[in-house]
Amino acid sequence: MKNLMFILSAALFPAFAWSEVKLYGTVKSGISVSRIQTSGNPKHTRTTINDLGSHICIRGSHRIGGQSSEWEQASENEHAKKPLSMRERTRQKKEAGFLKPDD
Repeated sequence: MKNLMFILSAALFPAFAWSEVKLYGTVKSGISVSRIQTSGNPKHTRTTINDLGSHICIRGSHRIGGQSSEWEQASENEHAKKPLSMRERTRQKKEAGFLKPDD
């Protein structure tokens, strides 16, 4: 009889545990392709994948018994800390000399 009670209580224990996980954020990326022509190798192509300000977070909570615990993990990168609009990015590129200033 004790074994049966132990098995039933062990089978019901997971019913008291509950968890929830949410994945959210934005993924902003781009592909750059550049073609270089040299004398030794007439065509050399370089392809890169650029991160343009992605921000991904995972948030979760779990309950065990009557208590609840919450946690969050967020990605950290330069763009995620300070998201820029397209206008601000263009202005920064002009100031850095990558783009010609408007006439």
